[in-house]
Amino acid sequence: MDHIRTSCALLLLLATASALLAEEMVVTASELRLRRLPDQNAAVVGRLHFGEIVQLQGAPGPAATLSGRSGRWRQVRGGSGAGWAFDAYLHSLPRGDRSAQLLQLAAKRLGDEALTFSEAKAVCDFLSAQRAVRRGDGALPWELAFYQCVGRTSALVASDADSTQREWLQANGALLREHELAGIYVLKSELLWDRARALGRKPIAEDFAWTAAGVLLGGECEGFLDCDLSAWINTYGEFLKRYPRSSRVGEALRTLRETMPGNSAAARDYRASREDLPHPIAQIEAILAPLQSPEKRELLQLLRGLPDYEYSPD
Repeated sequence: MDHIRTSCALLLLLATASALLAEEMVVTASELRLRRLPDQNAAVVGRLHFGEIVQLQGAPGPAATLSGRSGRWRQVRGGSGAGWAFDAYLHSLPRGDRSAQLLQLAAKRLGDEALTFSEAKAVCDFLSAQRAVRRGDGALPWELAFYQCVGRTSALVASDADSTQREWLQANGALLREHELAGIYVLKSELLWDRARALGRKPIAEDFAWTAAGVLLGGECEGFLDCDLSAWINTYGEFLKRYPRSSRVGEALRTLRETMPGNSAAARDYRASREDLPHPIAQIEAILAPLQSPEKRELLQLLRGLPDYEYSPD
């Protein structure tokens, strides 16, 4: 009897070890069908969604090329069931900081220039679900990533939004405002600034503020430099006032340089009234004063020369 119990315990231990060692992968497609057999025409037995983690079961199946992607069929098991999935839409998930890996995956997906609304929405759904099950400071990176996803997705809403897009806009309306001139929806940057302030000295507060600085403001400056400078003051200038020692100082100052005349974007239609320039220039000088940056001196020289700048188109 003892022999049987020992054998059963060993089998249970081996099964547990096998499960722990099973390779895990994460779904990278918005939706991935699980099939009964390793064939695209086989019956669908379930559906996996972006960010879902699955375990590989058994040996790889046959190779295939589907929709221009090459891969193999793999048997997988996850929260949505078990079946065969095409691994061109699965990403290996090494053991380690699971949260960081999944956030990185979401950021990479959102950075795809060819991203569609439905694909971005799937990422937001994943981030929202993950944010909901986390507590305390562990939820903060997911909260920030969700806001960033909403901002990215809102820009993909078509001018003639379909019912799915309209429902999504309604569900996230508290975070968005319509930018009529740009013809898109954008995040309410004040929510991010307020969140950064509420988080105080926590390192992630700076990330919320940096995201806020990058949000497109309402209105259009139409080539008036005093307006462009004021817009910079309210975005990246505000960030520098709050975080003058940030590692992002150089990047923020480059956005100011891009606003200056002599740049193709800024000089294209330079019509600033000289009498309107001293006020924003003085504000920017005050923002730059405490900064320790090699770009600072050049920018101050450019600022002080703006009232005498003569724009002559090419």
